[in-house]
Amino acid sequence: MEDQPAKSAIVTTRHTFLKTDGHHLFTVRAGVPVELALEQACILLDCTQRVVLNRENLGGDIQTNCLQYLTDMIRALVNASSAGLAEYERTSS
Repeated sequence: MEDQPAKSAIVTTRHTFLKTDGHHLFTVRAGVPVELALEQACILLDCTQRVVLNRENLGGDIQTNCLQYLTDMIRALVNASSAGLAEYERTSS
């Protein structure tokens, strides 16, 4: 039997984002360990920083679109993690 990583007691809540024409296109799934979600948010922040630092090489529209998607994803991961932490604290008391 393979060793399974320890499951975090603190997990994300479902969080939809990037609403277009009244439809949410993406969702952070509930039940993802907060550590993993925040790690992915950090990776996306690194990507965002690279886009900003290389802005001279990108067209304005491309940069704007990239930054919008990246920041929406980061915000969703952080919000889902924060809500998961609040839920954990509420139910653990």
